[in-house]
Amino acid sequence: MKTTISNSKTNLAEETVKSDYSTLMKASLLSVSIILTSGTAISATIPNWLKAFPNIARPSVELLSTLPSISVVFATLISTWVAKMIGVKKTVIAGMLIAGIAGITPAFVTNYMLFFISRLMLGVGFGLVNSYAVSMIGMLFSGSERDNLMGIRGSCEKLGSSVTTFVAGELLVAINWHAAFWVYALAFPLTILFAIYVPEPANGVKEEIVEEPEQKVHQKVNGKVIFWTLFCTLYLIPIIASYTRITELVTTKGYMSLGQIAIVLSLAQFGGILTGLLFGRSLKILKFSFLPIMVILTGLSQLMIVMSVSPIIVGLGVICDSTISGLAITYVFNLGPDIAPKNSLNLATSLMIVGCNIGTFLTPLVLGILDEFHVEGDLGFSFAFFGWSLVVIGIVIFVIIKPLSAKNKDEEPEL
Repeated sequence: MKTTISNSKTNLAEETVKSDYSTLMKASLLSVSIILTSGTAISATIPNWLKAFPNIARPSVELLSTLPSISVVFATLISTWVAKMIGVKKTVIAGMLIAGIAGITPAFVTNYMLFFISRLMLGVGFGLVNSYAVSMIGMLFSGSERDNLMGIRGSCEKLGSSVTTFVAGELLVAINWHAAFWVYALAFPLTILFAIYVPEPANGVKEEIVEEPEQKVHQKVNGKVIFWTLFCTLYLIPIIASYTRITELVTTKGYMSLGQIAIVLSLAQFGGILTGLLFGRSLKILKFSFLPIMVILTGLSQLMIVMSVSPIIVGLGVICDSTISGLAITYVFNLGPDIAPKNSLNLATSLMIVGCNIGTFLTPLVLGILDEFHVEGDLGFSFAFFGWSLVVIGIVIFVIIKPLSAKNKDEEPEL
């Protein structure tokens, strides 16, 4: 009877917390995720960079496109320590302003070194925001509301990637390649909304300090956090590999034209938005089977691409590959508040983000290794290899998912 009363009080308290935050506050918090996936939004301008820097080697010029991903890793790792000094909210604001200023700098300069530094700093700005765009949802919300907001946040990333790429392309065509970088000015109005409407989390890292006057509580990791960080690294490799090879595959095989695959990739982004909105409800129904099912479906999507000659089936495979993988990664980040050691949510989230970036970095190396094991020109080999691998891995995860996703015992509230 006491337990029932206690549970009722806990649920009532949770509902009270939910009503404290307005829709505008939630929208302002989620909106910062829109800009975080825009690092490669200006990829269409790379040929113009090669003309602008004729005395710079091609690899050095092309490096500018992926450079933000390198500094994102560093900045994500130090974001927790920055937040300890200035607070979570100020860390996000600083990161957004750095991203906005650095992002638009190439709109004014044609100097390679300034271009290089600005792209590097863009990644620093994203890195300071990255982990808190996720973990602040866990700090401020709980239960099904947290699940739903996590799903919407994933949709915001998809929306941001789609919109910023489209806008940058339009600016490139309408004006010039410098103008495409104005797309990063979006960071400024989003920063204003965040600064006005989003509060400093009551359980932010600044308060993760002292229970006793002489003893500090340090953030730490456990086996679950390490496992899911490695999962992010390995899972991102086949996803990024499919993005890398899909255009060449479908155009070389004659399945689609460049225009058609461009439309399919756009639909994949919007598909991610729609499915992300259903994340909370799907998780509630599937529970611990959610992730293994998503991993298996990701593998089947890649197999659809390589085993079919029908443009429709190949297109569906591309769309499913993008949308389902987004749900899988959202699931992993949603585990953070449950699996992270006490007062270590930000560190856990940061490590998972770093894992995703490392997976991105490793993809070209892995593809190069796989190329040694098949006939030259067989572009479908990597899809088949990763497709079957994901199906097998998904089956294995069915067995191990429950203990690795269960809430830590020491984090469960006392009744």
